[in-house]
Amino acid sequence: MSLRNRVIVLDFDGVVWDSVGESFEQAWLAWNQLHGGVGFAHDEAERIFRDARWQCKDGHDFYIVMSLMRDGVTDIGGLSADDFRRQRETLAREDEAERFVHAFYASREHMRTHAFERWCALQRPFPGVVDQINALRAESKGVAVATTKDAPSALALLAHAGIEGLPVYGREVSLDKNDHMRAIQAEFGVTGHDMAFVEDLLENLRNVAAQGLRLVLADWGYNTAAERDQARAEGVTVVSLNDFAARMRTLWSD
Repeated sequence: MSLRNRVIVLDFDGVVWDSVGESFEQAWLAWNQLHGGVGFAHDEAERIFRDARWQCKDGHDFYIVMSLMRDGVTDIGGLSADDFRRQRETLAREDEAERFVHAFYASREHMRTHAFERWCALQRPFPGVVDQINALRAESKGVAVATTKDAPSALALLAHAGIEGLPVYGREVSLDKNDHMRAIQAEFGVTGHDMAFVEDLLENLRNVAAQGLRLVLADWGYNTAAERDQARAEGVTVVSLNDFAARMRTLWSD
């Protein structure tokens, strides 16, 4: 089926970009700036952070991970989504959370501006995803990015990978992806039924489901086998990296 009247919306981190190493580095630098240490050596802290990445939506959640690590919790990735959400509801209210988030994004901006090659070396596009995005752009009404990352960082990374002119709706627009979806609908002149949203976090897909979008979970992103099974049970399409573009072409005929 033709995609010429359809819009494909992509999350950035965990769908287009494998950025967990960069996110950890900024979280490590921000935490050490504020506290002088998290109680673990760098490599061990990174292992714990990577295991927990599937729980996280933005910099506020990175604060939760670092706070739990400070408290000696090592199996943060093993917490249930509900348990992590309860931690979020408690810890995100701390004044220190906003100071961490500010330090996190300031650290990212400083590295992007002053040590660009080092910054890029901490992250990369997922293998093959750039070619598939370019193919979908040529066939569809449009491809856009909806992310809680800051737009300048996403745009710089896309340009570094050879992708220019892709609309990016970042944290400057909103931290709520419902707002992103409404802005994209207005820009492209479509309804939610003509849009697909490709995410790696099931929670984010649930949050926008009422807009009538085609919901797609990227199985190569920061999610677990249990989440992928749950997504299928809820009627969400689960796609793999090697057939991502092909599945988009048949999505509206499923």
